[in-house]
Amino acid sequence: MKCAQFLSVLVALGVAAPLGATTVDFEDLTLGDVYHVGDTFVSSGVPITGQTFFWSAGGPTDNGYTEVENGGSAGGSGNELEINNINLAFNFGAAIAGLTIDFGEYGGNLNVDVNGDFRNFENFDEISGLIVGGVEVTATGPGAAGQGLGDLTFDGTINSFAIGGQEFWIDNVTVVPEPTTLALLTSVALMIRPRRRR
Repeated sequence: MKCAQFLSVLVALGVAAPLGATTVDFEDLTLGDVYHVGDTFVSSGVPITGQTFFWSAGGPTDNGYTEVENGGSAGGSGNELEINNINLAFNFGAAIAGLTIDFGEYGGNLNVDVNGDFRNFENFDEISGLIVGGVEVTATGPGAAGQGLGDLTFDGTINSFAIGGQEFWIDNVTVVPEPTTLALLTSVALMIRPRRRR
């Protein structure tokens, strides 16, 4: 199955191309590139937009940035994103069933917005085990309490998602597609697969 065939069938059906199972690992970004509030960049086919960050006292700032680095601060390998006083909104193109993130958190406060439910907090252990925007959040590892590496899991239907911090790094944003998305991908693949000649 060719990608062009797949996309043309979706267009013919009037359906936006959904995101399948993927990991946004930032390896296709250029080391050292910097993005600010209002900038949109694309990694692994996912548009990511810089948005206003809110400090712990509630005040907003548009002066933050995210930079492509490779120092292992998020616990992964290769490229990662340093997030400094900015929120990053991920546009997955369709509802997803959840996601996981490798992270490193070393100070300051954090922001998360899931399905329009915005939270402003100091450490991920404050929202671990809670339902945010209808999605269950789990944070593990020493970074959950600040000053270290950790893993985040968001389990539930996600229509919109943004995350940010002050001294914060992320890598390997792994998407779990909705069952309906998988069914659509399978159906379209079957529709356009080459037929055997007898």
